[in-house]
Amino acid sequence: MVAKINKPTLRAVMFAKASRPSSLEAITVAVDPVETDALAAQWQAADLGVPLRIIASPYREVVGPVVKYVRELRKTSPRDVVCVHVPELVVGHWWERLLHNQTGFILRTRLLFAPGVMVTSVPYLLKSSDAALDRIQREDPLAYR
Repeated sequence: MVAKINKPTLRAVMFAKASRPSSLEAITVAVDPVETDALAAQWQAADLGVPLRIIASPYREVVGPVVKYVRELRKTSPRDVVCVHVPELVVGHWWERLLHNQTGFILRTRLLFAPGVMVTSVPYLLKSSDAALDRIQREDPLAYR
């Protein structure tokens, strides 16, 4: 899943490549033609070695077209397992969770019910997550050592 080229997206792409799948593609949903064209140009210039598939969405919906596309993949190759890698921001404050990862959460929830589909969250720690990690380590000094 690609919304823009940033560190969380690049991390998810590298993680997906490291799993050595038989085929790999990045997908984005075209909700704004100008933004989609800009993303396609940036993707081409970045030369990540992964093709970018653009899924049309006439009603500016993101989750539905992705779920439909994944189900179509399963229909064409029913013996294959489809793994969807979703970048996820790890935040340190409760209120930041309201701002980030909402689309990813809904997508993961919908795909959990699709047979033959695995959903992998690829975490990316934001700076605010440092404060949360400090709190955890104060409560449990042996955590994350």
